[in-house]
Amino acid sequence: MRSEVALKMDLMREEIQLAVEEARQFTVEHYKELQHDLSEELVAVKQECEGRTEVVKTKVEEVKEMTRLRHSLEKQSVNWREAPVLRKLADQKFDGQVAWEAYQAQFELLAQEQGWRAQDKAL
Repeated sequence: MRSEVALKMDLMREEIQLAVEEARQFTVEHYKELQHDLSEELVAVKQECEGRTEVVKTKVEEVKEMTRLRHSLEKQSVNWREAPVLRKLADQKFDGQVAWEAYQAQFELLAQEQGWRAQDKAL
């Protein structure tokens, strides 16, 4: 006949094994939930990045067009700042409708292309 200590040890071993199994199941379930949540979040972030990329591409194309127009005006000996389309692009203020990074990139490209000094940018 087994001693009382051996029976208690067997009972404790079973309780530990049960607790370990419950912990494993809990971990697997939460891992799957976390994996699903992260997958959804990744898709959302990717879509947001793609949207911002399109905004930046659009702004870059605007700057390219402005540069092309400026070069065309320079060939005609016209002050580029007097051209309405270029003046409008140069005067755009940040309104929060696009990402700050996109606006800043457009502004810096414009400033660089136009050879603006820090004082010119501040106007």
